[in-house]
Amino acid sequence: MKKILAIILTLFIVPEVLALDMEYYAPNGLPTVAEAFQRMALIFSDGDYFSAYGIFVMVGMFLAIANNYVVKPSSGGASSL
Repeated sequence: MKKILAIILTLFIVPEVLALDMEYYAPNGLPTVAEAFQRMALIFSDGDYFSAYGIFVMVGMFLAIANNYVVKPSSGGASSL
């Protein structure tokens, strides 16, 4: 069952997404960018941060629901998010 699900999910992957190639241009600012990535790596590798993932998911779901059921109908379909 898991293999079938994995095959089905891979069929929905758009080839353009797999070809994404990004670079960070930071003339004379490379140490600043490198330090920012190092700090992010330290934050995300912390074991206490794991519980925050669920909080971020719940906040994102709440904002999506609020946008679809409160903001859009009251503004005639326009959304500010």
